[in-house]
Amino acid sequence: MISRRHLVIGASTGLAALLISSAGWAERKVVRFLHNETDPPSIAFFNKAIKDFEAQNPDIKIEMEAVSTDGRLQKVLASVRTKTMPEIFKILPEERFEFARKGYLVPLNDVVDKIGRDEYVPGSLVPVEGNIYDLPYTLGNYGVLWTRDDLLKAKNITTPKSWDELKAAAEKLTSDGNFGFMFPAGKNRMTGIFLSLSRVLPDRYPLGDDVDTYVAMEHGFGHLLDIGVIQPRLGHLYAWSAEELALPGLRALLDGQTPTYAWDVADADTWQFDPSPLARAARRMVPAPTYRR
Repeated sequence: MISRRHLVIGASTGLAALLISSAGWAERKVVRFLHNETDPPSIAFFNKAIKDFEAQNPDIKIEMEAVSTDGRLQKVLASVRTKTMPEIFKILPEERFEFARKGYLVPLNDVVDKIGRDEYVPGSLVPVEGNIYDLPYTLGNYGVLWTRDDLLKAKNITTPKSWDELKAAAEKLTSDGNFGFMFPAGKNRMTGIFLSLSRVLPDRYPLGDDVDTYVAMEHGFGHLLDIGVIQPRLGHLYAWSAEELALPGLRALLDGQTPTYAWDVADADTWQFDPSPLARAARRMVPAPTYRR
């Protein structure tokens, strides 16, 4: 039986959380569950979990709704505004601080302690001002290292257990046009990060002593755009987006110059930069226009 009025289930790469409901939990016979895992294996997993839960709790029915990732945030914010949010929903890591700070979520410290904090993978529980608001139910595989045991054995190399060992093994395996290490090439955000480096660093390997020069050039240009052009327009961008999408809550995701959807507002100093001479010049030459509704 679910004895709590608010329950949260979550993931480190996608977390599920329950918003405060306008009706008491004791009056509920139907619990709505919203998430964006629309692939067939995930749907099958949730269906089985729901079936098992309902068998153990026959007086509670779980109604699951899966929405696309593109439409998820808009639906969540609109539901929060109209107080029609499902009892349980999958929350993303970047939403944790903002939703908890606004009081949308209920602390789950007692649930975590009952399960046992040692039962969770280190780092998977992320506190917000000392409280846990979401519980991980899955982990991503970005940290998995796949190795060719046959190639390692041929070079008498043991499986790397540290970054230094990985680098040394990769150097030994690099020969005859074959590289000892490669990054993934799937359609995921990590691939995008690695491919973005091709626009920053020289197109050769191994890198030479001039890497610092390339990085400094990129940082200078990035600072010019971020601080000279984009930062003065953040308020206009959020206000325009809130109006165009009919989601007034979007304005709350920007606290001054701090984008709070992915950052704790208590760490606002991280977003405070002294404009470089070029950034100051950009602000004077292309001043941010006044936004009018």
